[in-house]
Amino acid sequence: MDDFYLGDKALGRLELKARNDKGAWYLDNLNLENPDGGLKGKGVWVNTGRHQTRLDFELNAKDAGKLLGRLGYADSVRRGKAKLVGDLQWSGPLTGIHYPTLTGQLTVEAEKGQFNKLEPGVGKLLGLISLQSLPRRLTLDFRDVFSDGLAFDSIEGKLSVRKGVMRTNEPLRIFGPAVQIEMQGETDLRAETQDMQVVVRPELGGLAAVGAAALVNPVVGAAALVANTVLQKPLNRLFSYRYHVTGTWADPQVDKVGGLTAPAVKPEEESPPVESKP
Repeated sequence: MDDFYLGDKALGRLELKARNDKGAWYLDNLNLENPDGGLKGKGVWVNTGRHQTRLDFELNAKDAGKLLGRLGYADSVRRGKAKLVGDLQWSGPLTGIHYPTLTGQLTVEAEKGQFNKLEPGVGKLLGLISLQSLPRRLTLDFRDVFSDGLAFDSIEGKLSVRKGVMRTNEPLRIFGPAVQIEMQGETDLRAETQDMQVVVRPELGGLAAVGAAALVNPVVGAAALVANTVLQKPLNRLFSYRYHVTGTWADPQVDKVGGLTAPAVKPEEESPPVESKP
């Protein structure tokens, strides 16, 4: 089939193998390809009585920015490769997701891209993942990180959906050249609300780590460079910012719940005194 259009959006070449059996459409093969990516999947659509849909799919983006542009989200992401794998079902037709009954699993992976600076509410979940609401509330100067949009080396996450509420099975992690981010919690896809815990860790290089450690304890600063190298940047985990993000996607509420601190050493972690022998 020539280019498949959804409205005015050219989505690419569509190959579809389907059969009808006793009031259900079985999608044995769904393949949609364009120069920027492709979608492969299979599913079942029961279209008699109470409609039911189940869809297993894998979406691969060769250029995530261009593929999102095809879907109507132009200028939301620059470059990047991405893969989204899902197993979803809902009560309703294949042509429209019914969020109150949406259930299933999602896995997302992405690399080497950058979120453009989006206005609140634009891009929906993209705005949530790219933390567009946080920069103006950060106490550390992250202007170099967020001014042109968040750059990322990799994004990885496993998500579950139950009755339209999507939850992280484990923290969704974003690794960037200047910052590391972990997000954990849930978002209501129908109401477009969220309840997320977000941890932001600045990426501390060797000299920056020494300086940051010295602010907490000058003695620590003297050994920070060696420790940071040998132990693979442990200081990045000492200096973190924690936020609680609630409210709607369009008007998120961000509360700081933790700041730039180094954890204190517990008494039981201290080395026991050495007993002198007579």
